[in-house]
Amino acid sequence: MFNFLEIQTRRSLSEEEVLKINCIIKRRAYRYIAAGREEWLYPERHVTFNWRAVGDEHLLMPDPRSLHPAAEIVVGYTYGRTEAMDTLGRRPGDRRFGHEARSGDEIYAHRRWCDEFEQRFGSERRGTSWEERNLERAA
Repeated sequence: MFNFLEIQTRRSLSEEEVLKINCIIKRRAYRYIAAGREEWLYPERHVTFNWRAVGDEHLLMPDPRSLHPAAEIVVGYTYGRTEAMDTLGRRPGDRRFGHEARSGDEIYAHRRWCDEFEQRFGSERRGTSWEERNLERAA
Protein backbone atom coordinates (compact mmCIF):
# COMPACT_ATOMS: atom_id res chain seq x y z
CA MET A 1 0.00 0.00 0.00
CA PHE A 2 1.29 3.47 -0.76
CA ASN A 3 0.08 7.05 -0.92
CA PHE A 4 -0.65 7.82 -4.58
CA LEU A 5 -0.42 11.55 -3.87
CA GLU A 6 3.28 11.24 -2.98
CA ILE A 7 4.33 9.88 -6.38
CA GLN A 8 6.77 12.34 -7.91
CA THR A 9 6.24 13.61 -11.42
CA ARG A 10 7.78 16.38 -13.52
CA ARG A 11 11.26 15.09 -12.79
CA SER A 12 14.09 16.88 -14.60
CA LEU A 13 17.00 14.76 -15.83
CA SER A 14 20.23 15.71 -17.54
CA GLU A 15 21.12 14.13 -20.88
CA GLU A 16 23.72 11.98 -19.13
CA GLU A 17 21.12 10.68 -16.66
CA VAL A 18 18.76 9.78 -19.51
CA LEU A 19 21.59 7.88 -21.23
CA LYS A 20 22.31 5.96 -18.01
CA ILE A 21 18.66 5.05 -17.60
CA ASN A 22 18.62 3.88 -21.21
CA CYS A 23 21.67 1.71 -20.42
CA ILE A 24 19.74 0.14 -17.54
CA ILE A 25 16.73 -0.51 -19.77
CA LYS A 26 18.94 -2.07 -22.44
CA ARG A 27 20.81 -4.30 -19.98
CA ARG A 28 17.61 -5.46 -18.30
CA ALA A 29 15.74 -6.18 -21.56
CA TYR A 30 15.04 -9.87 -22.09
CA ARG A 31 14.94 -9.81 -25.83
CA TYR A 32 14.17 -6.63 -27.78
CA ILE A 33 14.64 -2.89 -27.44
CA ALA A 34 13.37 -0.11 -29.70
CA ALA A 35 14.18 3.53 -30.26
CA GLY A 36 13.05 6.43 -32.43
CA ARG A 37 16.58 6.80 -33.85
CA GLU A 38 19.26 4.19 -34.41
CA GLU A 39 21.86 6.05 -32.30
CA TRP A 40 19.52 5.87 -29.30
CA LEU A 41 19.96 2.08 -29.35
CA TYR A 42 23.57 2.50 -28.20
CA PRO A 43 23.63 4.74 -25.09
CA GLU A 44 26.84 3.02 -23.92
CA ARG A 45 28.71 4.84 -26.72
CA HIS A 46 28.05 8.17 -25.03
CA VAL A 47 28.29 7.43 -21.32
CA THR A 48 30.38 5.24 -19.04
CA PHE A 49 28.06 2.99 -17.09
CA ASN A 50 28.55 0.70 -14.12
CA TRP A 51 26.01 -0.45 -11.57
CA ARG A 52 27.97 0.83 -8.56
CA ALA A 53 27.94 4.39 -9.92
CA VAL A 54 24.16 4.29 -10.36
CA GLY A 55 23.65 3.95 -6.60
CA ASP A 56 26.36 6.44 -5.69
CA GLU A 57 24.82 9.09 -7.92
CA HIS A 58 21.25 8.74 -6.59
CA LEU A 59 20.18 8.29 -10.22
CA LEU A 60 17.02 6.31 -9.56
CA MET A 61 16.09 8.01 -6.29
CA PRO A 62 13.19 10.43 -5.99
CA ASP A 63 13.86 13.87 -4.59
CA PRO A 64 13.88 13.15 -0.83
CA ARG A 65 12.59 16.61 0.04
CA SER A 66 9.15 15.44 -1.13
CA LEU A 67 9.15 12.34 1.05
CA HIS A 68 7.65 12.09 4.53
CA PRO A 69 9.76 9.95 6.86
CA ALA A 70 8.12 7.83 9.50
CA ALA A 71 4.68 8.21 7.93
CA GLU A 72 1.93 5.79 8.81
CA ILE A 73 -1.02 4.85 6.63
CA VAL A 74 -4.42 4.26 8.21
CA VAL A 75 -7.31 2.93 6.13
CA GLY A 76 -10.94 2.96 7.22
CA TYR A 77 -13.58 0.85 5.51
CA THR A 78 -17.27 1.72 5.23
CA TYR A 79 -18.28 -1.21 7.43
CA GLY A 80 -16.11 0.07 10.31
CA ARG A 81 -12.92 -2.01 10.05
CA THR A 82 -9.58 -0.19 9.98
CA GLU A 83 -6.05 -1.15 9.08
CA ALA A 84 -2.74 0.60 9.58
CA MET A 85 0.89 0.14 8.62
CA ASP A 86 4.08 2.09 9.05
CA THR A 87 6.65 3.05 6.39
CA LEU A 88 8.18 -0.43 6.45
CA GLY A 89 4.85 -2.26 6.21
CA ARG A 90 4.65 -3.28 9.87
CA ARG A 91 1.20 -3.49 11.45
CA PRO A 92 0.00 -2.40 14.90
CA GLY A 93 0.82 -5.20 17.30
CA ASP A 94 4.33 -5.56 15.89
CA ARG A 95 6.58 -4.27 18.67
CA ARG A 96 8.57 -2.21 16.10
CA PHE A 97 5.45 -0.55 14.59
CA GLY A 98 6.13 3.19 14.21
CA HIS A 99 9.54 2.81 15.88
CA GLU A 100 11.25 5.22 13.48
CA ALA A 101 8.79 8.01 14.24
CA ARG A 102 9.31 7.58 17.98
CA SER A 103 13.09 7.23 17.92
CA GLY A 104 13.84 10.13 15.60
CA ASP A 105 16.59 8.08 13.90
CA GLU A 106 14.73 7.94 10.60
CA ILE A 107 13.92 11.65 10.68
CA TYR A 108 17.58 12.49 11.34
CA ALA A 109 18.71 10.17 8.51
CA HIS A 110 16.13 11.73 6.19
CA ARG A 111 17.43 15.23 6.94
CA ARG A 112 20.99 14.09 6.21
CA TRP A 113 19.84 12.53 2.92
CA CYS A 114 18.02 15.77 1.94
CA ASP A 115 21.16 17.81 2.70
CA GLU A 116 23.35 15.46 0.66
CA PHE A 117 20.88 15.47 -2.23
CA GLU A 118 20.72 19.28 -2.21
CA GLN A 119 24.52 19.58 -2.17
CA ARG A 120 24.76 17.24 -5.17
CA PHE A 121 21.87 18.59 -7.28
CA GLY A 122 21.16 22.09 -5.95
CA SER A 123 18.17 23.63 -4.23
CA GLU A 124 15.77 23.41 -7.21
CA ARG A 125 13.39 20.46 -6.89
CA ARG A 126 13.95 17.63 -9.37
CA GLY A 127 10.45 16.22 -9.00
CA THR A 128 7.31 17.14 -7.12
CA SER A 129 4.37 15.25 -5.72
CA TRP A 130 0.74 16.12 -6.38
CA GLU A 131 0.49 17.24 -2.77
CA GLU A 132 3.35 19.74 -3.17
CA ARG A 133 2.00 21.18 -6.43
CA ASN A 134 -1.33 21.89 -4.75
CA LEU A 135 0.45 23.64 -1.86
CA GLU A 136 2.37 25.79 -4.38
CA ARG A 137 -0.88 26.77 -6.16
CA ALA A 138 -2.50 27.77 -2.86
CA ALA A 139 0.42 30.02 -1.86
